[in-house]
Amino acid sequence: MLEARALRIKELELGPDHVEVANTPHSLGATEWHLENYERVKGLKELKERALRIRERELGPAHLTVANTLDSLGATEHGFKNIERSKELLRLVSNLLHDFD
Repeated sequence: MLEARALRIKELELGPDHVEVANTPHSLGATEWHLENYERVKGLKELKERALRIRERELGPAHLTVANTLDSLGATEHGFKNIERSKELLRLVSNLLHDFD
């Protein structure tokens, strides 16, 4: 898959913890979800969590991009029937968005 290749290239060029590297796992997880490749999504959930850590560190915990990542993780958890974890993540999103008002 092209996005997986793009991730490897970005990691080599920019380093594994660069904020641009975080964009690819986020997109890759969404693509696999929409293609209903749920087994791959389980592994990609870890990549989304990695993207969240990178974005929080590089952009700050109150950044809109961090809220987007939390929302995506919440949806992923909901899809896997991890309802309590999903609610927890979505509460964080709600709190972040409330701060933007």
